[in-house]
Amino acid sequence: MRKVIKTLAVLGFAMVAVNSWAASASIEGIVKDASGKPVNGADVKIWPRYAGTWTKFVKTDSNGHYSYDGVAPGTIYVVSLIVHSKIEWSYPSVIPKFGSPTQVNFDLKKTTTTAQGAEGTKKVGTKQGSGHPSNSGGN
Repeated sequence: MRKVIKTLAVLGFAMVAVNSWAASASIEGIVKDASGKPVNGADVKIWPRYAGTWTKFVKTDSNGHYSYDGVAPGTIYVVSLIVHSKIEWSYPSVIPKFGSPTQVNFDLKKTTTTAQGAEGTKKVGTKQGSGHPSNSGGN
């Protein structure tokens, strides 16, 4: 009987350890238009950059805020802002980490956006005159 209890205790601990290790992370941010106001109803598209077979769309709320908590820490994701069915901006190298949400903000008033990834805040691109995103780079 003691052996069974000990085995169950070890199995229970192992399950908790595996669940903690495999925990998900989140990506969130604020979207502002060219006048600096929050964008309500914009789509933010999130998908794994490599070997991804899924795509997640999340909508901004009335404060321009969006959030998605189904991403894996350490995986590289592409995060794109879509307004009125048009890609306004895209960031190709967002790396969420376990713990606090990874911030990816889109401010169309500025010439650049910011992403808070595993390596801190980065300049991620310069808005082109044509309105198409410029994916500047690296990790």
